[in-house]
Amino acid sequence: FRLLFKLIIITSFFLPLRAFALVYDEADVLEDKIFVTRVEFEKTSFFECGVKCKKIKSLPTPPSKSVATLLAPFGKNLPPVLRARGSEDGRYIGAWRSDGKTRIIQIVDLVKQTSFIREEKISNETLQEETRLLVWHGSNLFFLSDKDGHNSIYKIGASNLNTQNFEGEKVIGGNFSVGEFFPLPDGKIAFIANLNDPYLFELFIKDVTGTEATKIDSDISYSSAIVKKGDLLFYSKRGDFGFEVFSYNLKTKKKSVLPLPKTKPSKHLGAISYETVKFGDLNGSLLKPKTPNETGTLIIWLHGGPHRQASKVLHPFRSYGVYDSTLSYITNETQVSVLKLDYPGSVGHGKNLSESIYQNVGSIDVEKTLEAIEIA
Repeated sequence: FRLLFKLIIITSFFLPLRAFALVYDEADVLEDKIFVTRVEFEKTSFFECGVKCKKIKSLPTPPSKSVATLLAPFGKNLPPVLRARGSEDGRYIGAWRSDGKTRIIQIVDLVKQTSFIREEKISNETLQEETRLLVWHGSNLFFLSDKDGHNSIYKIGASNLNTQNFEGEKVIGGNFSVGEFFPLPDGKIAFIANLNDPYLFELFIKDVTGTEATKIDSDISYSSAIVKKGDLLFYSKRGDFGFEVFSYNLKTKKKSVLPLPKTKPSKHLGAISYETVKFGDLNGSLLKPKTPNETGTLIIWLHGGPHRQASKVLHPFRSYGVYDSTLSYITNETQVSVLKLDYPGSVGHGKNLSESIYQNVGSIDVEKTLEAIEIA
C-alpha cells in the first residue's frame, strides 16, 4: 500500500505532463466561417476555415459576439446570465440564468419589449451548466431541463407566448441524459446522449414526432456544442490526439476530421481496455491493462464535484485531462486496474442518484462506495 501511495504521489507531481499531449477542440460558426478553439495543457490556439474547411488559418485572438447589452434592461431581480442566444431573425433572445439554486429560462421579445420566464429548482442533473442548454430554430426555443429526472429537450414557441410564465413541451427524453443538441430542418434534432451506456455519449438524429433515433457517431464530447453550417454538422469526438472536431454531411452521410495541425498522441490511452461495470445502484468505468498484475490490486478513483460524472476513456472537461492521463499511465505502467466510480451525488444517471447526497455527505456516499469495493 505504501509503495502504491508513493507511486501515485510521484506520478501526480513529477511526471512530465507535456507527454500526455491531449487536445480539446471545439467548433463554432460565425457568419460564413467555422472557428475552432484548441486547448492543450500549456496553451490555447484559434483557427478558422471556410464552410468546407479545406484550408485552415491560424488566428492570434478568438472572435467575439455578445447579446449581453440587449439583455441588460430585462435582468432586474433575476439571477446572472450563463448563456444567451439570439433567434435567427434577431427578434428574440433566449437566456439561461442561474444563481446556483434556481434555474431560469428567459425569453425576451425585442420588438414588444416583453420578457417571459420558466423557473425551476436546480437539481444538478444537467451534465454541466455551461453547455449549450438552449438554441433557436425559427421562433422556437429548444432548451434542456431535468425536472422529470433526466436531462431532456423541451421546446417553446416564442410567438405563441401570452403569459409571463411558460413550461414548454418535452420533445426528446427518457432514461438517459442529453448533453448537447441542435434543431435541424424537417422537424429533426441532432443530439448527444448516453442512450446505450452511461459513459458512452453518441451523436443521434431523431424526428421529434418519431420513436427511433439514428446513431451518427460515437465517443462524443457532451461539453462541446454541436454547430451547423450548410449541410455540415460540426461536433467534438474522441480521436487519437484527444477530442477533435469532426464534420458530418447531412446529405452524403460522410464523416471527416478537420485537418488541424496534429500533435503527438498519448501512447498510454491505446494500451488499456475500458469496461462499464455496475455495483448495485452505482455505475463505474473500469480501466484494465492488457496484461493484468497478478496481485489483483485495484485502485478506486473518485471524481470531484460531487455533481460530475466519470468517463470511459477521456473526460470531456479539459480540467480532467491530467487525471485521465495519470490514471492511464498508472494502469499501463503498473498493470494495475483502476475503477472510476460514480458515487451518490454523481450526474448522468438520473436525478435520484444526483440528489441522494443532499444532507447525506459522508454517509450514503461512503456507504455505497464501500459496498461497491466489496463487490469489486
